[in-house]
Amino acid sequence: MLPSTREIVFHSPISHLSLMDNNTLQVIDNNGALHRIDLETLKVTKSTLLNTSYRPELFDYYIRPFALGKKRTYASFSSQGAEYIIDTQTKINKICHFALNARTQVTKARFSENDTLLITGNDKGRSFIIHTDDGHLIAELPHASDAITAVTIKDEFKLAAYASFSKHICVYRYSSLLSLLNIQLDVVVEMLTFVDDNTLLAITRDGKILKIDIEKERVVEETLLNENLWPSFMSLSSSKKFVYIGTRESMLFCLHVKSLDIVFQIKLPYIGITAFTRTPRYFIFGFKSGEVLFVSHREF
Repeated sequence: MLPSTREIVFHSPISHLSLMDNNTLQVIDNNGALHRIDLETLKVTKSTLLNTSYRPELFDYYIRPFALGKKRTYASFSSQGAEYIIDTQTKINKICHFALNARTQVTKARFSENDTLLITGNDKGRSFIIHTDDGHLIAELPHASDAITAVTIKDEFKLAAYASFSKHICVYRYSSLLSLLNIQLDVVVEMLTFVDDNTLLAITRDGKILKIDIEKERVVEETLLNENLWPSFMSLSSSKKFVYIGTRESMLFCLHVKSLDIVFQIKLPYIGITAFTRTPRYFIFGFKSGEVLFVSHREF
């Protein structure tokens, strides 16, 4: 049985969630609208449509042309238009723009932990690392042979990684473009995240989580969550001891990072987990069906 919950219903699939601080949640939806929620009152305090002429496509887990950091937002509104870095700390202000993904579709984008760098991937297999202060190009990673399905970056170690529909996972030292890992799986990867400078986690379409040793260049551990489930989102706890995985079927799993043993799993009431974050009080979920759900984990 679920502990006490609250929800806020939006009229568009939720693309990303991000905490500005423990009292403020940012939400960006599939329409390109940015919302701010007060976590004390659980009320929307501000909503801004980032581009009034933007006409969104139907939501696609593999096409996510937005990214949210703590105080910055990335948006790519059109394959013909510019990409923007937007400051959301106080007012909504454009910091810079660029057009590195012109004539392509941005499929995935992600900020570094301190919001200073952004990594993007597109449907042509290209991946760029951009400085978010002025939009200048830090690095272009070697091309993948198919559309990018996952990206991640760890600026502390100057590491970047992507996965593609070719079923490859590649890791690079982006300061030198030195290849550290290039392995091919038998399944498409949905999301990647670094644990440290030698450990990469991946969730796959066939219901697994993989632990990859970069130095050994191989999968060293894996856990099957459920062969009938399709993982869609992964998030590390702040301590990096636990990893949370959401699925398109609205199941949430919590696992120990060290062993990949399952700690708990719960079924959530809405359709398709697209985003997740956690505060000292709440688990917070975004859904394809347009809800943001707040679950009081103090009662769990």
